[in-house]
Amino acid sequence: MWRKEQEEDDDHLVIGSSQGFVIGYDAKNIESVDFSCTLRYAYPAHEKSIRCIAGSYPTVATASADESIKVYQLDQLQELETLYEYDAPVFAVDMLPQVGLLSGGEDGQVLYYRYGQWSKPKRWKGHVRSVHSVSLHPSGKIGLTVARDKSLKLWKTNGECVTSLELGEEAFTVQWIQDGSGWLIATQNSFSVHSLQNGLVQEWKYPTRLVCICALSDSIFVVGGMDGYVRLYKIGENKPIQTYQVEGGCFVKGVGVGKQGFIYSLTSKGVIQARNMQGVYKWIEQVPTSYRPTAFHVATKS
Repeated sequence: MWRKEQEEDDDHLVIGSSQGFVIGYDAKNIESVDFSCTLRYAYPAHEKSIRCIAGSYPTVATASADESIKVYQLDQLQELETLYEYDAPVFAVDMLPQVGLLSGGEDGQVLYYRYGQWSKPKRWKGHVRSVHSVSLHPSGKIGLTVARDKSLKLWKTNGECVTSLELGEEAFTVQWIQDGSGWLIATQNSFSVHSLQNGLVQEWKYPTRLVCICALSDSIFVVGGMDGYVRLYKIGENKPIQTYQVEGGCFVKGVGVGKQGFIYSLTSKGVIQARNMQGVYKWIEQVPTSYRPTAFHVATKS
């Protein structure tokens, strides 16, 4: 159920489960000895597993295997919209609140919604197999998609495909870096950073299966793997600048960065942890074991 309390919080952590629940935690005073991580809600949002979460507080979206997307207003603890344009599981979603929402499905469809115009999506036609990841540029004017057809596509939001690149192997994640000057792309075995102006900046091979990745800054990237380690990489360095193991002897399910630069991780057993760049470690919370986590997102305030 939604819990109606509302306070000013440092970071908001959103978890999706295999049962379709959206679970939210408020992480407060993260830099203080008085830090806390409080379960705020556990809400049965979808009929099947949640595959992806996106947005910034207070507006967040979830994509599900039940063929729907939902949009929430977390400061009011309410659903704003449910989108049913797909006839297949929805694997990917990205959203810029008040700007637009981009999504991709198992059937290769890519849909773009202007924020609030939920009944009039634009269909971006080009992928022929399951879409793994989508990302809207910080400007809201262009987007990136990667799919099982081993292609990366750059689009205008009117649906025009500006560039289509054939990839050597299937990519599972694509993200614009924070300043929008380039993007981060990852396969199961490697990841790389690319510039809009100059192409490939740097590529790294990953020592185990890569599960999740995010940007800490425009030059530092956080990567989680099947071996249960989180590694930080920096442009110009070939090896990790920091490595640490998550608790519980399990793999890293998701990573995210809070507004104070704390790095949050979620394990496959539902343990949430946080560290900063100085290596200060804080064990935060154990998600109730009745929920199997399938998606993780740190919804920093916009």
